Amino acid sequence: MRKFITLTAFAILLASLTYPQVKVGTGVKIGTGIKAGTGSALSGAPFVTAQSLGTLRNNFTGCVGFGFTAQSGPVTVTALGRWVVAGNSGSHTVYLIRDSPFTIVASAVVNTSGAPTGAYLYTAITPTVLPAGGESYALISDETNAGDQWYDNDTTITTFSTTVASTVNGGSGNTTVPPTTGNAFTNGASPVTYGPVNLLFTP
Repeated sequence: MRKFITLTAFAILLASLTYPQVKVGTGVKIGTGIKAGTGSALSGAPFVTAQSLGTLRNNFTGCVGFGFTAQSGPVTVTALGRWVVAGNSGSHTVYLIRDSPFTIVASAVVNTSGAPTGAYLYTAITPTVLPAGGESYALISDETNAGDQWYDNDTTITTFSTTVASTVNGGSGNTTVPPTTGNAFTNGASPVTYGPVNLLFTP
């Protein structure tokens, strides 16, 4: 049975794709020779495929990204990523978090030093299954005051075909690094995000 995911006004059809090497800028480029953050091959389709970037900032210490609600599934997450801004050089841990009970489902370090700018940089993770059924998640990256720049929640996202079912809940974050229960926040309605951040997944 085909499953669907909605990111507020955007419906996505998921396809299972294998990209030996993937760069996502304003679209998806395959076989460009851009490696994942670990240098490993990547598999899966991007959750976010286009973005309208907002205002740059670097005046916060904590974790920032977006929240979403899974509506059907299951799907398998294969990599986590962060957008690389010109001048970025630090390492950032991207977290996939389940809201209740609060659980860090997966995490990956994305090292932006020397990485191509204006694109998502991914790091492969041990394939992680998100079960079907209405659970809320946050995808967030750790950031440091006066460190690498990232984009504020006047950034909006759209999505590609996917069979993960979810609704974007708006810009989300956590005031601690690593994120901890009781310190999460949401700021801005769908389809906005901080970062931006992204993930790859297969049905």
